[in-house]
Parts: sequence; C-alpha cells; structure tokens
Amino acid sequence: MPDLASIARPPSPLTEGKLERMPGYSRRQAPLGSIDNKDGQFTYSNLEDLETTEHSTLASRSSKVQMVNMAADTINAFSPGRPVTFISVGSGHLLSEELIHRQLSEEKKKDIRWRCIDPIYLPHGISHGIFTKGKNARIQFGKNKDAKAFSSSQAYLSKQEHGESIADGDKKSDVVVFVNDPPSILPKDYERMSALLREEGFLIRGKTIEENEIKKANAILLTVAPNEQKYTQQLKGLSEDLSRGGITFSANMIKCLPQSDGTYEYIAGGNVSKTLQEKVKQQVSYTSERLPKDKAPIEKLNTGIEICIEGIGKANKDIIAVKTIFSDFDRSVEQVVQHFSNANGSVVLAKLENNETSITKIKS
Repeated sequence: MPDLASIARPPSPLTEGKLERMPGYSRRQAPLGSIDNKDGQFTYSNLEDLETTEHSTLASRSSKVQMVNMAADTINAFSPGRPVTFISVGSGHLLSEELIHRQLSEEKKKDIRWRCIDPIYLPHGISHGIFTKGKNARIQFGKNKDAKAFSSSQAYLSKQEHGESIADGDKKSDVVVFVNDPPSILPKDYERMSALLREEGFLIRGKTIEENEIKKANAILLTVAPNEQKYTQQLKGLSEDLSRGGITFSANMIKCLPQSDGTYEYIAGGNVSKTLQEKVKQQVSYTSERLPKDKAPIEKLNTGIEICIEGIGKANKDIIAVKTIFSDFDRSVEQVVQHFSNANGSVVLAKLENNETSITKIKS
C-alpha cells in the first residue's frame, strides 16, 4: 500500500535544467529591433501553446523559475482541506501558471481554482493572431483544471454564475494574487526621457477597452495638450501602445478611477493645470449625481468626461482633449487585493517585477 504522506508531498523545486528537459519545451528569440524585441534581450519560453516572456533585467528565466517555486511553496503550505483560489493578473499565455500547477502536491491540485485575467482574452481591439494564440493557451492550460479566464479585473469581479458572484464565492478559500512580470518600461527608453518628463509624468500600463464593453474597464484617461503636431503624434503613439496592452509615460493626462464607494480618484501629470483638474472633478461629480442610479460608476465617469471634452473644444480650438477608456493594470491589482481583504482564509500577493520576487501577506 503506498505511503499517503509521500503521495501528498510536492515535487522537488523547479530548476532551469528541469524546465529545458520537459517534453515540448522550446526557447526562441524574436528578431532584434522587432516590436517584440526592441532591445535584443527578450526571449520566449514555450511549452507547446503555453508561453512566457523573459528579459534579462525585467524578468529573467531564473527569476521566473524562482517565482514559480515561491508561489507553489506558498500554496502547498496553506491549511489542508481548504480550497485555494489563484488569481493571475496579466496571465498572458499561462506558462508560469502551468509550471506552478505542476509544482503543487496532489491534494492541492484537486483544491485549486484558477482565475486568469488578461486583455488578450477579449477579441475586440486585439488582432486575430494574438487572440487566437491566447485562446489556444487557455485551452491547453484549462485541461483537467478548474480554470476560468477574464479580459479584465472588472469582468472577473462582476461575473455571476447561477445568480451568484464568482469572486464572492472565491472569498471562501485561501487566495493567491499573482503579478508576474507586469508591463515595464525598458531601461534604455526610460533613460531617453527628459528629466522633466520623468519628474512630471507618470507610468500608465493597461489595455484600451471598446466603448460597448465599458463595464469591463476600470479607468478613463483624459489627455489635454496643445493642438500641435508633436502632441498629436504622441496621442497616436499612446493609442497604439495601449491598444496592444502596453505602457506609456505622460505628463499631459489625468487618470480617472472609479472607487468602490462611488467616488472617483484622479491622478494628474505635471503638465495638467490645477484649474483643469478641478473642473474635471466638479463636472464628473455633478454629472454622476444626476444620472440614473443603475448606471455603473465607469459609465457615469465616461459621460462626465465627454462633457468636459466638449467644453474644452468650445473654449479653445488650440487645445486637443481626448479620452481613452481602458483597463488599468495597477488598478486591477488594487481591485483584486481589496476585494479579497476580507476573505475567509489567508491572502497573499506573489509578485515578480524588475527581476525582484516577493511574497506579501495581505491577510493571515
């Protein structure tokens, strides 16, 4: 009769050597200078349709292997018999998640629920090739697992099944919020920025959302700048970056974020005047109070921002004002962590960013 203790014991730690020896594993590098490899340091590890992106200073293969072991060890150490919900924000093509699953003890594999969040799972605004690649990864990863995919944190938190909230049901478990290599600005790109932009601007990372899918968004950007060629070019670049689910850095924006209590938070770049900031706040507040109560906060915000843009256009033809509805990456992480702050079990944040791995206890 087999030893029950040995059955429950997790596998030995993952190493780069073990990863390379896995059936179906391969590694490739995109052409230097291509959009996927601007500085020549990006590499892609694949396990059939599953993939992870590696970069020497942002998320090396060794740091990703370390993160896999840390996350799996955390799950294996949770109390036996309690389910575990693993929420991956920016899950992409799911190789890290698959490797974590393989490092779990057999009993934890039976108890775990996977919630995978990434804009590439939304077909609108994504190229057919990118969406198909993400779909194939989800199909492979989902085999023999309790796994659900969502295009944004808002889509996950608002999703219901059989009249009940999935995310509220997940509160009954232990929880791991996983942030694995979020969008980051390349060191050489950051160095090229002017000192003033680095001081006055802020980093924006996320994915644009079509207006007919606005309830899946959690933020709206309002960009106000002189109606000059260099600024219109910057706006075009912003739109292209965020449409791909990337990043941008700007001092000419206000990031407007609905809060759970019905209020709004505003983060403004250094080039946005205090007068304009105050006008936006007042208009959004005035508008949201007068719209029907069944309107979602993001919809009320959108209406308020549209009125602001109309007013700016009428007041000064030398100024351009543009809105961008999107799913903000950092806000997504905040929303998920906040939602599970009162979960029944333990809650931890597992994070890999700029080659630094960490496990933070949110709730014991």
